[in-house]
Amino acid sequence: MNPILEVSRLSFSWPSSTSAVLDIDSFSVAQGEKVFLHGPSGSGKSTLLNLIGGVLTPQRGEITFNGMNLNEMSSEARDLVRGDQMGFIFQMFNLLPYLNAVENITLPCEFSKRKAMRVLEQASSLGDEARRLLSALRLDPHILEEKSVTQLSVGQQQRVATARALIGRPEMVIADEPTSALDSNIRDRFLRLLFDECNRNGTSLVFVSHDLDLGKNFDRVVSLEEINRSFTADTNE
Repeated sequence: MNPILEVSRLSFSWPSSTSAVLDIDSFSVAQGEKVFLHGPSGSGKSTLLNLIGGVLTPQRGEITFNGMNLNEMSSEARDLVRGDQMGFIFQMFNLLPYLNAVENITLPCEFSKRKAMRVLEQASSLGDEARRLLSALRLDPHILEEKSVTQLSVGQQQRVATARALIGRPEMVIADEPTSALDSNIRDRFLRLLFDECNRNGTSLVFVSHDLDLGKNFDRVVSLEEINRSFTADTNE
């Protein structure tokens, strides 16, 4: 399969640092591939995700996403690519407390015409697609619409955040430690549901976690400690 993401000869350092946080010769993700990325604190996981998402730009090397060189784009153009073609699941979920579950899920479509159009190719409304995703993730959308997201359990909030990342059929979903607060039964069930939706749309997945037991569920396991030549045990990420 063709790569959706290619990282080559990448080097990144913070302005206050005299050494590189990341020094990666190559890293890639194929279209539809599910990659499990792990590494100890200080190996550069969050920094790499921010570079892949176009939030940061490297001092050296190239990051190519869906045929586009992110390094050569303006920050506004990278924002557009991120909003149109990527979905993010954050460790703390980042749900807006003044919106209900359906409103949180459809929010990316308010900022991305591309995602909104993709939804409306298959669903009658953005809300209907949000409810379908909630049902696919084993949540009752009608009950959740009557509650603030602050009233939901951690597991429910996590699945709402996942539906938000998946809406609009993004080319790639980036998940940063999304299962850290879940027990093993809920965690494994959640992964199966996430994989089902990624498979349904051919979405690539980059999933970061400290939990090495999860790696067996993925197409490929990558140790950032091994591919990042700048990593040392006392590095602060």
